[in-house]
Amino acid sequence: MPRPPVTRTPVDAPPDYLVGVKQADLDAHSVKWNATDSWVERLQAYPRVLTALKDEKVSGGGIRRAFVHGYADSDEVELFLVAMAWGFGSRVRGKLQKAMLGSPPRAKIRGIVDAVQLRGALAGWNALFDENTRISGLGCAFGTKLLYFAAYNTTTNGPRPLILDSNVRIALLDAGTGICADSRKVLWQDYVEYLELAQRWGEHHTWQVTPEVVEYALFERSKRLVDWQNERRKARKDGEVASTST
Repeated sequence: MPRPPVTRTPVDAPPDYLVGVKQADLDAHSVKWNATDSWVERLQAYPRVLTALKDEKVSGGGIRRAFVHGYADSDEVELFLVAMAWGFGSRVRGKLQKAMLGSPPRAKIRGIVDAVQLRGALAGWNALFDENTRISGLGCAFGTKLLYFAAYNTTTNGPRPLILDSNVRIALLDAGTGICADSRKVLWQDYVEYLELAQRWGEHHTWQVTPEVVEYALFERSKRLVDWQNERRKARKDGEVASTST
């Protein structure tokens, strides 16, 4: 059976529940990270990165975005490792992810970083999935983190790259944008439309923020949605337990 057409509705004005998020909120955000045995093992060949991450945890309480952005012009593997530490946090899950962190494919990482830095976000996206630069274990969620940290602050060719992970996708659907409506696969059209939407929302007179603040607001919205869902599940479960005990 053919797939039904995906309906995308232009949403030019940002939802009111996002508008309260500002640059200061993003700047203050940090990801919890610890030098676990798993990370120490994978960073043995990069002691400078391990030391920097430990220092950042002490000074920032975790890994801040500004810290990772500072690696955009550094060695491509160091950028990759720091971006993945921010993305994964203390725990690394999955065999493919552990493998790519244990032996980062420098040439492929360089190809992805060059593409996004020299030709823009869409070129970076294409490099994530090109057979010559595709990295096993690096999909949309973590791949767009690499694009974002590699080129957000320097992109002049088209919209700036942003993170598109499951959190952002949930919030985009909740806002009625129609972007990423097909849960089976995220397409390049989804990524481009999301970047353009983030720029429009950020420029709206009710908000006036940068695209990365829009992305962070979507991330926070998704967290609240998940929390509400978990609370409803718990309440329903508690209610079922109470009914069976009476």
